[in-house]
Amino acid sequence: MARSCGDGVVRAAGAEFLGTGATAVVLTRVRARARATGREPVLPVLGALTVRDGRIVEVRPFSWDSVAIADACGA
Repeated sequence: MARSCGDGVVRAAGAEFLGTGATAVVLTRVRARARATGREPVLPVLGALTVRDGRIVEVRPFSWDSVAIADACGA
């Protein structure tokens, strides 16, 4: 059964960008605090960004550390 941390706090801890043109790949480290436990794992997120007219028009995240999320939530 899936559990939700609910109402936690999420902050970007840093990012690295690769790419030129309309598509970029970004590796972001996100710090998230689970309200239920107070734990704050740093989670890597890899995503593809599409840029059009100088604006990000699409973000596709590809990687979350689901074990770290479950541990932080007390699962």
